Amino acid sequence: MDVSTRSKTPGPDGKPPSPFIARFRRFKSRDRVVGLIDQGLLALTRFGGTLLFARILEVEDFGAFALFVSISFILSNFQNSIAVLPFIVSCPTVELVRKDGDLWFWLDVILSLLVAVALALLAGGMMLFGAAEWAVRAVAFSALGAPFLLMFMFHRRRMYQSKSYRNVLGMAITHFLAYAAGTGVVYWTAPDPLWAFLTFALAPAIALVFGLFGQGRVRSGPSRRMWPAWRATHRFSLWNFLGFLAGVFYNNGLSVMLSFFVGPLGPAMFTATRVVVQPCITMANAVDLIDKPRAGQALANKGMEGLRRSIHGTRMMLLILGVPYLVLVAIFSGDILAVLFPGKYDGLVLELRLWVLALLIHLVAKPLMTQLVTLRNSRALFFGNLTGAASALSIALVTLEAYGVPAALVAMSAGRLINLLLMMLALSRWNPFGEGSMKAPYDVPSGDS
Repeated sequence: MDVSTRSKTPGPDGKPPSPFIARFRRFKSRDRVVGLIDQGLLALTRFGGTLLFARILEVEDFGAFALFVSISFILSNFQNSIAVLPFIVSCPTVELVRKDGDLWFWLDVILSLLVAVALALLAGGMMLFGAAEWAVRAVAFSALGAPFLLMFMFHRRRMYQSKSYRNVLGMAITHFLAYAAGTGVVYWTAPDPLWAFLTFALAPAIALVFGLFGQGRVRSGPSRRMWPAWRATHRFSLWNFLGFLAGVFYNNGLSVMLSFFVGPLGPAMFTATRVVVQPCITMANAVDLIDKPRAGQALANKGMEGLRRSIHGTRMMLLILGVPYLVLVAIFSGDILAVLFPGKYDGLVLELRLWVLALLIHLVAKPLMTQLVTLRNSRALFFGNLTGAASALSIALVTLEAYGVPAALVAMSAGRLINLLLMMLALSRWNPFGEGSMKAPYDVPSGDS
């Protein structure tokens, strides 16, 4: 029995379930449970590791680590735009994943290696032109860790898309144990920042090896069919990539900008406060891992009305799970920081509350992004990101040097809010199908046609 049928099954009295019970039954379905466990372990891993590193590393060393983490997140979003989302819309069914999944995996391997080479060249150029040692170190370790992280993230998405949930859990547990081991080395030995970098870089590599030896093993090598598979999505991919470039300016790119305006203290403060709201970010990502495939299936099976119901359910779930946590963080910001970072970052109450504001906007916007991706309207995503980025960049350039992290977070919230309003406007005006005749998402022409 599938989830939608089970959620409508009458109770013992023969009456249909209440809307709350129906939503709970959908929520506790196997895929969402796996997604929450997976992202919960990832949140625990990053929360615990980053918290420990922030407490024991010197500010400059933690600033270098924070810059390294921000670069990794930027690269993950880049991969999402150019490889993951095109893969999802091209292979929305298990059968298509089995048929073409290996092609997309090898495309991602090539992309990951190209990124590593580009970062290595960037690190060499920074050394040549006398950049700060801590910044060169962050970029150099990004070149080492990027290919493993990108391949790990793509393979997880592939396992979700093929419903290989046992392998997803195995990868999540392996990543958690590898990261915990590295964090333990940092804690029980001298606080050497080298181990912090290696922990973040190599834990995904170990988890990827586990995943490739499980249900997710690759059965064929690179093929000439890789390029036609990607070219079939080239317009969608192009607009996604342009949207990524724009969105960088009001997401993790602000941490990189802080490193230029403020030095290592900027990304250190940015990351230390972000770790407090990381559980909310992780929860949103857990729901997104499952609900993008669900939204595509809802559109294919039940048309626009099915898609709207799917998006509404996602929105309600994100708000129910996320808002209470963010309200508590806003109320008890000072106490939380005093417990987590005594004597180090415990004065950043304003910064933490600004993170809460940015996350509230993010929770509302996330389902709208899913809806536009499912409809392949990547052009609307791009223009929303571009306008939001222009607003965020304008605020940041004027205020960043004087006000530091608070200015960066205000710029982030402003950019996200403008993007949210433009996505709402695009969805109110744009319908490429008409209500009568629906096609599967992978048969739908791109939103820019």
